[in-house]
Amino acid sequence: MNRREQLAYVVGLIDYSSRNSNSLKFAIEFAKDNGIHKDIHVGKEEYWFDQDRDNRVSEWLMGQFITGYEDNNYIAYNSTINISMSFLNGIY
Repeated sequence: MNRREQLAYVVGLIDYSSRNSNSLKFAIEFAKDNGIHKDIHVGKEEYWFDQDRDNRVSEWLMGQFITGYEDNNYIAYNSTINISMSFLNGIY
């Protein structure tokens, strides 16, 4: 499963979490188990995103979900889900 597919899976779990609180925790653990962490992009040069763009942007978006979860900033999920869906649909 590549990073883009992992992102789609995480978004689906987080969207479902409004009806099942365990799926949010599972989504975060899934991302962490696959090497994603909070602030994964911090300290990276801009060209980091240009190298394997789909995977890097997917990693960054999953890192934003982890940041929102760990900082208890659940409002961030709505905007990150919207950005993720636009990315997955090829708008970005």
